[in-house]
Amino acid sequence: MIKGDSIKTIHHLQKLVKNPASFELYVYEEFSDINARQSARMKQREYQWDIALDNDHLNRYCNILPFDKNRVRLNNQDYINASFVVPPLAIEPTYIAAQGPLRHTVVDFWRMVVEQQVSVIVCLTPEIEKNMEKCARYWPEGDKEWRVINKDWMIELKNTEEVLNDQADCIVRKISVAVCQGNTLVQRASVVQVQFKGWPDHGVPKSPDKVLEMIRLTRTFYKDKRPVVVHCSAGCGRTGTFCVIDSAERLIRQQLGPVDPILFLTEEFRKQRTTMVQTASQFHFCYSALLQFLNDKS
Repeated sequence: MIKGDSIKTIHHLQKLVKNPASFELYVYEEFSDINARQSARMKQREYQWDIALDNDHLNRYCNILPFDKNRVRLNNQDYINASFVVPPLAIEPTYIAAQGPLRHTVVDFWRMVVEQQVSVIVCLTPEIEKNMEKCARYWPEGDKEWRVINKDWMIELKNTEEVLNDQADCIVRKISVAVCQGNTLVQRASVVQVQFKGWPDHGVPKSPDKVLEMIRLTRTFYKDKRPVVVHCSAGCGRTGTFCVIDSAERLIRQQLGPVDPILFLTEEFRKQRTTMVQTASQFHFCYSALLQFLNDKS
């Protein structure tokens, strides 16, 4: 049952979509305002990314970088292109929004996962899209053991289970991870990766149904108080859209938040990582997904 502040959200959204032309205009104007506010914020010292600029060889894109203030720090060799994204109003989980690893940052990616005690990775991109690498493969194929090595670290990986979930259009992999410094075992972990297959870069899936199902599936693997790694290629568009939809649902369930949770969350998340929800179509999709969720619950 939906009650409390959630009723205001339902009424607000129902009023918006009653007139499709007005809804399209609302989405366009609000998204334009979000972009304008982001541009103004980027002139403030609070939103500098000097550390990222000093590590340009570790960034997939030159314009999607973590702010110094909330970047994820590795225990050694400090930098990785990833940001802590904390939902407002004490909603859980905290996200780590990350770029898709480069081939030479796969070791760093797994170190981050293990150091932050991550239990779930949400992967929203294929490795190759339109003949371009969007994400280096960082998981083992089949049941083979796989080692990834740099000059200081070795990561040993093995799939313990791999299942195709047609209902959520994703592959679920359970991966055992061992982090070694030289020949010394530092830490072991077991991690679930959920890889969604139907989300084009800069675009949106055909309908919200499978995304909502994928979010529900992902939640079954959450462990309390642990951050969830979410990544696409740049770690902002598809990543931000997932985080906004997931958190908006949680706001509704907990009867919290403002009348328009999509606008509120997009604004809050962009203060923590640039360009979260990258396009107007992704912003629109967030509303479509939330409406679908509300229809399913009513």
